[in-house]
Amino acid sequence: MYIPFDQLPSDSKIIISQASEPLNDELEKNIMNQVVPFLENWTAHNNTLRASGIILHHLFLIISVDKNFNDISGCSIDTLFRFIQGLEKEFNISLLNRNIVAYQIQGQIELMPLTSFRQSLKNGKLPSDTQFFNNVIQLKSELENNWLTQVNKSWIAVH
Repeated sequence: MYIPFDQLPSDSKIIISQASEPLNDELEKNIMNQVVPFLENWTAHNNTLRASGIILHHLFLIISVDKNFNDISGCSIDTLFRFIQGLEKEFNISLLNRNIVAYQIQGQIELMPLTSFRQSLKNGKLPSDTQFFNNVIQLKSELENNWLTQVNKSWIAVH
């Protein structure tokens, strides 16, 4: 069942898909017109899921599931990714390319291939405290506290 994003508890699981380029308002509306019905009927092992979706910063499709109601499973995650792949095909967009980093410089969100981003950090073109969107976070509460984080305090700094 679909519920508004702000009504999900903070410990809800999230899955973040990032577009490879900014989405315009019309495209966001068209995407959400498909996300809501999908989430209305999304299940895990025939159990209804309490879920929501939102697009933030014209780049990020965020799906959230109340794990206290019914948790997602491997099969339901596969179904979600097939749905997102369908959105990619229908709207000729990329939402699942994990090789593009979204980062923030002087309040502006920029996109860069991961290899170029790492090289720019290594050669000093970008400072080590550059903030980037850590799309591997797993809980709704982390959107406010850990999503936009400094590179030098993240998994990117390790690799």
